[in-house]
Amino acid sequence: MTTYDDMTEGSITFDERFILLSCNEENDMVFKASYIVVPNIRCKGKITALFDLILLGDVEAKEIEVKGKFVCLGNCMVSDSVVVQNEIWVNDLRSSDIESHDRIFAQEIDVGTIVADGSIVVGKTLAVEKLARSDRNILCGETAFGSGKVSANIIITGEPLDLDDGGESAIEVKYYKPNDGTFTAISEVGRDLVERGLTEFATQNTYSRYIDLIKLTSVD
Repeated sequence: MTTYDDMTEGSITFDERFILLSCNEENDMVFKASYIVVPNIRCKGKITALFDLILLGDVEAKEIEVKGKFVCLGNCMVSDSVVVQNEIWVNDLRSSDIESHDRIFAQEIDVGTIVADGSIVVGKTLAVEKLARSDRNILCGETAFGSGKVSANIIITGEPLDLDDGGESAIEVKYYKPNDGTFTAISEVGRDLVERGLTEFATQNTYSRYIDLIKLTSVD
């Protein structure tokens, strides 16, 4: 096991974080301070971070556990689980199990099971084998597909959901179906939210404000 802390030789201090310029470890890695890692990481074991962990390249590991915020500007390939106490910001995220006690933001996600206390926002596609569940909302720029099920207050996708079990794949969901413009099992709060998205925010081209509103809205 290799440990990185505030005394690690070769690390650079920057804005209360430490920058790691070289990293070539295959065994377990433990970060005992907030770290920004510049090179790609290939780890055959587990990566543990007790604070924030920011990766500027790709990462491959068996497991990742982060007590703070996890950011990966490259691709994140994890064979077992990813568990993060704060937000997850990743380009391409692939793992068998993903858990966040906050929000998840990614361009693409391919997962067995993904669970988030906050919203799950995917720029392109969400591929789910078993279950994708958010205590808030799920937004996909394209669609969610696969053999799994999805559960959230509201699901908004750019294209129709492409799950194997069709409409039965949505569990306790109040969501808008974009292919024919109809509302399915959606509450009045959710209906108003979608209508505002199609009128107010779409006409003004202020989608960033719309996403902020969705993240703050609670649907009963």
